[in-house]
Amino acid sequence: MDPSIVLPILTYKQFLTQTGQPTSILVGLGDNKVTAMYIAALDGTNNDVIVKFTAHYHEKAHRILASAGFAPKLHFCERVVGGLYMIVMDRVDGK
Repeated sequence: MDPSIVLPILTYKQFLTQTGQPTSILVGLGDNKVTAMYIAALDGTNNDVIVKFTAHYHEKAHRILASAGFAPKLHFCERVVGGLYMIVMDRVDGK
């Protein structure tokens, strides 16, 4: 991880399954998809965010979709420990 990257300040609330359902356990560790996903509060905002740790992510595509209103706002997307991406985005209702 680049030491100049400032990680967002988050308060953990709830783990999520890969389908977005609340769970009390950390699921999916070690697979090639989403490694972990949870709901958190982003410091300085009143909104919940979704935090994902994953091996692959296309930040540019997410930002294009978000600017067109087809994806949640992306707050953070960087490689962190173990080469995983840490993705922080607004939590939205939907399926």
